[in-house]
Amino acid sequence: MTLQSKPADPNRNAAAPQRDPHKEATTPISLNISIINYRTADTTQRCLDALTDACNPLPSTITIVDTASAAGSPAAIANWIATP
Repeated sequence: MTLQSKPADPNRNAAAPQRDPHKEATTPISLNISIINYRTADTTQRCLDALTDACNPLPSTITIVDTASAAGSPAAIANWIATP
């Protein structure tokens, strides 16, 4: 097997172009957030409260994964989600 080296890229160490902070972003932003819960319904609910405030008005999806909590966490979180 013979390996050939590639010619050096002249732009490899070039500085990244500077972004104008006064221009609006042209790429839409959306968030996909995952929360893992295990017997921490209160903490998960506080996290959801904070995310609800922080993510507004960005489009977002929050996925909660419960890892077999037994102390009523799934029901408490489901009640929080169902409450307007």
